[in-house]
Amino acid sequence: MEALGRMLDKAVHEGRMSGFSVGNLEGRSKAVSHLLFADDTLIFCEADLDQILILRMILIWFEAVSSLKINLGKSELVPVGVVNHIDLFLVVLGCKQGSLPMKYLGLPLGAKFKDKTIWNPILEKMERRLAGWKRLYLSKGGIRKIRLFNEALLGKWLWRFGIEEDALWRQVIEIKYGCMWGGWCTRAVIGPYGVGLWKNIHQGWPSFSHHILYDIGDGSRVKFWQDWWCGETSLAVRYSDLFRFCKNKDASVAELMMSTNGVRFWDVRFVRGVHARDLEAMSDFLETIYGSSIRGLGEDKMCWIPSKVKGFLNLVAAIPLLSFLTQP
Repeated sequence: MEALGRMLDKAVHEGRMSGFSVGNLEGRSKAVSHLLFADDTLIFCEADLDQILILRMILIWFEAVSSLKINLGKSELVPVGVVNHIDLFLVVLGCKQGSLPMKYLGLPLGAKFKDKTIWNPILEKMERRLAGWKRLYLSKGGIRKIRLFNEALLGKWLWRFGIEEDALWRQVIEIKYGCMWGGWCTRAVIGPYGVGLWKNIHQGWPSFSHHILYDIGDGSRVKFWQDWWCGETSLAVRYSDLFRFCKNKDASVAELMMSTNGVRFWDVRFVRGVHARDLEAMSDFLETIYGSSIRGLGEDKMCWIPSKVKGFLNLVAAIPLLSFLTQP
């Protein structure tokens, strides 16, 4: 399947196929030509005869080089909107026609996500599978934690967004909504249509962010005062009096981290001199930042505080600590 993906990528790169474009936020967009699954593939192209012919040739070439057979009789050509000459396209590809909405890999595709007629069959199927199991294993105490567990699973996507920079899904989300400074999460999600899923996930970021800290590499993606990277909380919270008269409240760690002859020092500046009442806080502040262990090179990393080694994705260890996701 990787070979098929490379052939499709080459066709898009050479302008022979276009797929569909996601985003166009601030002049940025990403073309998606195909999605590969274990034994299933989605291919996107324009309703253009030349592109359909290229797709047919790619499928023939793939069969030739891989010795695998593509069952076009079980494949479907699904038009989006009004498509002229659909009968000709079906003849070229040798497949049958599908239509939206449809089920793909057991889930609804192209349907309104709030449509109960779409989700009812899925819910009924899950209820049948759970019927015997829940009688044996679910207690009333466990039922009370279902919402907490669900919110934890949603929080998993915030974690993955921060660490899976090269993943296709992450790139699509970033281009569609844009990123906050540092790129750890998207901007606030707005809009009436097509945003509901990520909007609900993003709503957990304020609580989620209190339970992560940053391992400093070059410091370019972490704010010196406002992000948690040393000590027990962010420097802005721990040393709030000093933060009030610091010169650059939005400075990154990289901007204030200096080095001379291999000796690292911090160039933290304030808009006024230090008063006698500030001396104790200043002394503790300097001890904190100079006592912090940082690499100074490489990429900044996001760490899960309750378990820096295992990470957020170890849900078994994390569930007792996930009360932060539950709103009061």
